[in-house]
Amino acid sequence: MTETWIELNDGPARIEVVGEGAPVMVIGAAVPLAWARPFCEALAGLGHRVINFDYGPPSGWEGDPLPKTCLDQVDDVVAVLEARADGPAAAVGLSRGAITAYGLAASHPSLVSRLVLAFPVAGFADTIGIEGDEPEERDDPLEALDAAIDTAFSAEFLATQRQRARDLFLSPPGTVVRVNRDKEETVDDLPAVAVPTLIVSGGEDRVVTIEHPERLKRAIPHATAHEFPTASHGFIMEHPLQFADVVDGFLRP
Repeated sequence: MTETWIELNDGPARIEVVGEGAPVMVIGAAVPLAWARPFCEALAGLGHRVINFDYGPPSGWEGDPLPKTCLDQVDDVVAVLEARADGPAAAVGLSRGAITAYGLAASHPSLVSRLVLAFPVAGFADTIGIEGDEPEERDDPLEALDAAIDTAFSAEFLATQRQRARDLFLSPPGTVVRVNRDKEETVDDLPAVAVPTLIVSGGEDRVVTIEHPERLKRAIPHATAHEFPTASHGFIMEHPLQFADVVDGFLRP
């Protein structure tokens, strides 16, 4: 794995590149890039050059990053692609990153060869916990973290890997971006995408309701759908090899 830094409009970004082959841009959710690292390594092992990035200075982020909407991040992804992809890349949007990936494919189709929307958010206000509710505020950040982890991952995984999940969520340089829920766009606000698209969902995803992949299927009628029937929202970290196999099969000609 190689690590580099580039300067975006409002601060630095850390870029990790692993593997060799056709480029794949991973666009993560509002958690550190370490959350996607096991999947990136698995996909690289199947013959892809995987690009992953996060915000924050090299020493780690002091406090929250500036709030950005999903579409605010499209320009940042374009800058990363121009710096590291050397041509069109497949885009893999994970969770909240699905809106960014969708926006990228809609606004910059020449940069996106294929699109994967995995455990995807289609609109932010109705994603976390019970549909339509704001997430519960807690005074203890670690208590809030554990509550989020309990929702995101399967009980089987947490029985042995809770500390690993915690460590990955707390890894520097910090969260991708602080969510601005009131200003988040939805895929309903965006034009259709024409690139080949795969929508991956989990039958036991308790973070993103089933309506989200269904909305994306309606927005992209030509998309291929794949469901892991017993998958939680954290499936890509729980079973990175299985997820990478599905993505690899879609990305290959």
